[in-house]
Amino acid sequence: MNREIVQILTEKLSSLPGLDAEQSCGQFTELAYLCHFTQCYRPAMRIADWHRHPIYIMEDAGVKTGIAFCDLQLPSRFSTCPATKDQNFPVMAEGTNISELWLVFVANGLTSRSPFFKELIDSYDLSALFDKIFLFDFFQSAIHIIKSHENQD
Repeated sequence: MNREIVQILTEKLSSLPGLDAEQSCGQFTELAYLCHFTQCYRPAMRIADWHRHPIYIMEDAGVKTGIAFCDLQLPSRFSTCPATKDQNFPVMAEGTNISELWLVFVANGLTSRSPFFKELIDSYDLSALFDKIFLFDFFQSAIHIIKSHENQD
């Protein structure tokens, strides 16, 4: 990922009006997740559109992908999980010309918590909203795909 783009994004996030300290912390944490996730999964991806939070528009070889993060390792006051039944991400995605919409759960101890993630996906019908769903252990740099076109349940 281009360091200049990350620097610009960091500066713009710092200057956003109306963000309290907790919201700023959440935004910067997601930026770190985004940078590290793309570094681990597909380093060629670059930020194409950053201001559509909570979905980051990424581009790789001309293909745009929307990525949303669901942080399950921060305290709840910092957690930024967009996956709720009352939000309509596909409508937002249509206006951005993206090819796919991905959800990335950020948590540690991924393999031991697999039943929890499956239950969460089922209870919120996330498979219908997102084209791919990942589990990402930030500190271990481990990514597990739990839903994709190839392994749809």
